[in-house]
Amino acid sequence: MSHYTRVQGFDEKNFREKLPLFSLTELLYRYLRCDAVHNADFPFINESRDVKGNISYKNNHVITGQVLLETVQNVLKNLSKECLEKDKWPHQL
Repeated sequence: MSHYTRVQGFDEKNFREKLPLFSLTELLYRYLRCDAVHNADFPFINESRDVKGNISYKNNHVITGQVLLETVQNVLKNLSKECLEKDKWPHQL
C-alpha cells in the first residue's frame, strides 16, 4: 500500500508512469534538443556580440549553463558507474 495521502481522483499508477516525463533531462530532450541540434537554437542562453565582435553568452532562465553542465556531468558519472558495475557498454544497459 502506498504511503501517499489519498486524494479523490488521484491515479497513483498514472502518476508513477508519467513522473519521469517531468525530469530536467526529459524536458531538455523533448522540448529543446531538436532545435538545439538541428537549428543551433537554444532558448535558455542568449548569444550577444559587443562592438568589437566578441561573442558572449548570457543565461536567460533558471536553467543556466552551469545547471546544464552539472546535469550532464552527473548523467555521465552515473552512467559510467552503472557500466562499470554491470560490466556493460552504455548501449547494452
